[in-house]
Parts: sequence; structure tokens; C-alpha cells
Amino acid sequence: MKFRIDADMLRNQLNVLQAERYIALVERMELNEEKLTDAEKESLCYMACNHDDIDFIKETEKKDLFEEFILCKRMEGDDVWWLPYWKYHYGKAPDENTQNILLQMAVDGLINVEWRYSVGGGHYYNARHSVSEIHKDYAMVLGVDVEKVSSVVSKLEECGRIRKIQDYVWQYADPNRDGFDDGDLVDGVVYVPCAVYLDKAHNVAYSIRRLQNG
Repeated sequence: MKFRIDADMLRNQLNVLQAERYIALVERMELNEEKLTDAEKESLCYMACNHDDIDFIKETEKKDLFEEFILCKRMEGDDVWWLPYWKYHYGKAPDENTQNILLQMAVDGLINVEWRYSVGGGHYYNARHSVSEIHKDYAMVLGVDVEKVSSVVSKLEECGRIRKIQDYVWQYADPNRDGFDDGDLVDGVVYVPCAVYLDKAHNVAYSIRRLQNG
């Protein structure tokens, strides 16, 4: 979620202590490392750099670790329960205008589903390095062209549904540098909803049904 390179490359960039924490997290959470997605590996890397005590990881309740894991993880298709329903109707849309309406609802819905604010940390968990990175992620989840997502995001900004906020992204430290175990904060960006037109994820599916029924 926080660092968009190949997840295995990221895993290999962890220093010795961070790699030990990564393994401790996998074991404590009883995960099958071979079946982890890139986003899940990224989340574990973030957690491995965020915790500095292996004993703490081993003693922490698994449910608490999974809560942190979900907060840190970049959104994937499986995280959006209404996505298969939306894809079905998007593919069956009778014309381009209907598709555009459905795409706008979906992107609006993803932003509402994804945004997560850390009160204690004072930042958004879903902040990314650039808007293009956000658009690429949403396009991947929805299975559409990035250009279409970018166009929809611009329209949502223009009509006041969402706004772009400058935030920071936690960047992993270079394991070859001495004295930098946890990494640095770099400029980032996040979209947040201004008016919650689709304040619950299930409303996306409800809106699709209404659109289909006229």
C-alpha cells in the first residue's frame, strides 16, 4: 500500500531485524506466505518496520495484528464485496452513458470504502505517492482503463463529491544506510469524500439495481 514496487523486491529490501519481524508476523498470524498477494506482502512489510520488538509480536492477540494488517493493506478486488455485481451490470450496460454513470458510482464507492484515518497518527492509511498511483489501483480493481478512472475522478472533484488532500507516505528505509531502521516520511496524496452520497458500500449495488429497473 505504501510502496509500489514488486512486493518480493520490497521483501528483500528489509534489513535483518525487519526480516525477522516479518517472519514473526507470518508465523503469529498463521499465514501461508506462498499464497500472499502483493498487497498483503506490502502490508506485512509495513508492519515489520513499524514494530521494533519480536516478543511484542509473539504476545499480541492475533485479532489485533489482523486489524492493523487490514488498515495497512492496499485495497484489492476481494475487499469490495459488491464488485462482482457491479462488473456484471457494467458489462451489460446498454450504452456508454450508462457505463459512465456506473463507473462514477463505482469510483465514488471505492473512495468511500477505502479511506481510513489514523487519529493517533494524524494521517490517512490509504495515502499514496501520487494521484496516478491511486488511479492505477482503482483501474486495476475495477478492470477498466486508467484514463477512464482519471476522467471520473476529475468529474467527482469538480462536483464537490471528493477532494484531494496532501498527506505523507511512510517510505521504507534503505537497509544499507546506518541509523535508519524505520524509514522516512515523504509527500503523498489521498482522496477523501466530501459529501457521502454513497455512505455505505451496499448502496452501490442498490443504485445499480435501481438504474437497471429504470
